[in-house]
Amino acid sequence: MNATSESFDGLYLACRDRLVRQIYVFTGDETEARDLVQQAFEQAWMRWRRVAMLNDPEAWVRLVAFNLAKNHRRYLRHVAPSGDAPEGSTDTIEEEQSVMDFHLALDQLAPDPKRALILYHLVGLSVAEVAAEMSVPVGTVTSWLHRGRTQLANELEQMKRAGGDADERSAGGFRD
Repeated sequence: MNATSESFDGLYLACRDRLVRQIYVFTGDETEARDLVQQAFEQAWMRWRRVAMLNDPEAWVRLVAFNLAKNHRRYLRHVAPSGDAPEGSTDTIEEEQSVMDFHLALDQLAPDPKRALILYHLVGLSVAEVAAEMSVPVGTVTSWLHRGRTQLANELEQMKRAGGDADERSAGGFRD
């Protein structure tokens, strides 16, 4: 094994699972998230000499994975309706419903606010880092975060009132 493949392997092992979780939150489908992250790493490998020179190669792979996810979601909306229950879950019915409600509510957000929420709350980037990664002004990110949180809370509340039992704890990982 040479130094090039060792550095790529190190990146892959260090952030693969983290990226899958982030893309899973975006897509609501673990298998799809794994496939998309794999595709992003394949693209990174094909451009590894350039990607390895970046300050944050993980951010590059994350950007590619998010872009692939957005494109894939657009494709799926034209092909099949979303919101099908996940298969093979061992969670209780209530927990499964809560997770499905959260993903349905999250799926109502526009892609940019949704991605900003994930980068800020799940990845733990600062507002300035989210702005840099998304190539937008800080004020835009702040606006997306505020609107995204508000819309997410409203969607969950509507589901709860409609009998969907959207548990407030589903959104518990978000910082103020």
